[in-house]
Amino acid sequence: MKMGFLLLIRLYIIAAVWMAAPCGVHAQGKLPSKPRCSVSTPVPPDVDREMRRLYMAGLRNFTNNLGLAYADTLYKLCKKEGFVDGQLSAMMLRVKNASVERGNLEKMDRALRPLMGLAMSTGNIEYFYSGVSFRATYLINEMRYKDAIDYQNKMIKYAKEHGHTYGMIVGLVSLGNMYRMHMQMAQALDAFGQVLELYKKYPVRKHDLGIDYKRIVECYLISYDFQKAVEMANVGISSSHLDASIGGLYCYRALAQFMLGQDVEFVDSYNRYKACSHVAPDVQPLVKNSVEAMMLIHEGKYKEAEDLLASKKMGGYKTYVEMVLYKRQNRLPEMLEAMRKYSILLYGDSGDALPTDFMHISGEVMNNLAELDRQKAANENSRLHLTYSRLELKATELELLRSRDAEHLAMTAAEARHISLTNQRLLSRQLGDSLANQRMLLNNKEQQRLASRIRFSIVLAAIVAVTVLALVYLWRNKKMAGKLKRTNLSLQRTLDDITVASAKAQESDRQKTEFIQNMSHEIRTPLNAIVGFSQVLTDSGTELDEEERQNVIKIINDNSGLLNTLINDILDMTSIESGRYEIKRERVSVNMLCHRALDATRERKAEGVHMRFETGLPDEFTITTDGYRVMQILVNMLSNAVKNTSEGSIVLGCSLADHAGALTFTVTDTGSGVPCGMYEKIFERFYKVDQFKQGVGLGLGICRSIAAKLGGAIDIDRTYTGGARFWFALPLDVRTD
Repeated sequence: MKMGFLLLIRLYIIAAVWMAAPCGVHAQGKLPSKPRCSVSTPVPPDVDREMRRLYMAGLRNFTNNLGLAYADTLYKLCKKEGFVDGQLSAMMLRVKNASVERGNLEKMDRALRPLMGLAMSTGNIEYFYSGVSFRATYLINEMRYKDAIDYQNKMIKYAKEHGHTYGMIVGLVSLGNMYRMHMQMAQALDAFGQVLELYKKYPVRKHDLGIDYKRIVECYLISYDFQKAVEMANVGISSSHLDASIGGLYCYRALAQFMLGQDVEFVDSYNRYKACSHVAPDVQPLVKNSVEAMMLIHEGKYKEAEDLLASKKMGGYKTYVEMVLYKRQNRLPEMLEAMRKYSILLYGDSGDALPTDFMHISGEVMNNLAELDRQKAANENSRLHLTYSRLELKATELELLRSRDAEHLAMTAAEARHISLTNQRLLSRQLGDSLANQRMLLNNKEQQRLASRIRFSIVLAAIVAVTVLALVYLWRNKKMAGKLKRTNLSLQRTLDDITVASAKAQESDRQKTEFIQNMSHEIRTPLNAIVGFSQVLTDSGTELDEEERQNVIKIINDNSGLLNTLINDILDMTSIESGRYEIKRERVSVNMLCHRALDATRERKAEGVHMRFETGLPDEFTITTDGYRVMQILVNMLSNAVKNTSEGSIVLGCSLADHAGALTFTVTDTGSGVPCGMYEKIFERFYKVDQFKQGVGLGLGICRSIAAKLGGAIDIDRTYTGGARFWFALPLDVRTD
């Protein structure tokens, strides 16, 4: 009962620190550097219930004096019973009450001092650093930003000096969040990077590094460094083991790839993020809304994207969406305005100046505007040329009028020749000379027209040649650009593959080291028991009665069996991986195999646990298979149930009705069960749900490999909630190994 109250209090403490710390400081990944000193005597059930009632009442009323009264009563009761965790929880209620009042740091410190003193003296350093987080948050809420950073840095230094890794991690996360709130991204990235290094140096099995990489990716997104955001998101995805964290990193990576113009990669990341929607990916609503708007822009649904911009909150990411939306619609002035807004958001109001990151975009806009001006100038030149052509046409018309006047004069002269016969010959010669001159002028004009046509043809041919060369040049440039883009994509994929391969190699090396450590521990434990109790039996100075002697012999036999199981698991794993694992088929009795498997595991069950066999088959029913391998699977399944069941029952079942065309064995227990997120992981090699249980995590993995060799399958029943139920289906007409 006391452990139940302790768990309840710790859950509320973690939730309180999460809510109080700026931007989500929490107590995940605890690494206490001292042994805990809060061991208490067992608490009677009625006292435990009273502690629960007082704590819950104090938590509901922590904002008023009634909450203080509950906290004092709880403290006195826990002190009387010698329950240190309860005393610390009561003190934490006092701290929460003091945090409500603004402008009274002295009251906050008065509440913190006894909490932090008792926590440190008893080795409960998580309570100590929870108090640190409360005080830093209080300073932030009081707008004393510099004081909060100085205080947090001081406590991080204190944690380093005393080897408190948990305090260093919580403090650095809090410090990084403070820097990020005030747009000091370099300092925030440094703090979050130190957190990653600590987790790598002091790994915590249940801690997910994807949470830490997500903070780093957010900093790069805010800093407009999208390429670095993509790189860190890739590392975070390969390092994370929680679907929620992986889905969130895919969402952040999609935003960065869209801003880089990588539309194909954006769609892939978006689809992967959506595929994780069933586990509620860890994503800020601002980022989630922005990515949805970006997908609408990618699909050309600009009106829907603008409606989403107007209806959903996106914070500072809204300017990212606006810039891309206006750029793709060629709305250049609005794009410049969106860029200016982001510049003010990131760098403050500095007039019309834009940050360096936007200069290439601004240059494109200015080039487009200059191109519009050049187009207008060309249109004006065309209009002037048309006016000049019209003036030339007018001059030609005047020349024709002058020619008509000349003809009129000629006619007048002819009439004059008729009048004056004396001047006829002279006028005739003059007319001949005039006609000769006209012929010469006509010939000259014809030659000029021919020269003009030749010049026009030459110019036209030159223009056509230049145009063809320009088109060929543009085509080759486009082809080379496409080839270069494909090469870059190939290099990026190769780099991604190298990154993933490196991570896998590191993980393989870590698993090898962990396997060696686990095997050393697991083999040493039964060996120590065998050697120790063997010495007890052989020591002539030790007098044992018959019952004690039998108990010692039973312990030696149990540990010998455990050691034999470990060695057999390792040998089976080696045989399977090397391809030397043999299957020997023969007719075997199914019910007999089940009874033998129960007999082999019955002695290891806890007292009060009932083991029984339920079958729907007659005793004479037989099947052609490797009986030894089938029994090995059944013994492993039953041993797994025995280790995880302390009360209730374990039932071995056998039926032909569960899977068509197959014989199905089931092992059902009322034990601790398997968490829903671990259904596939438990079949991985060396994976254990409870790290404190015996074994190295090979049994279920070997069972699955043997089942495949027999042509069957093994899995966990995901619909069973009373503990755990594993099933093993063996086809009746299997023909292959």
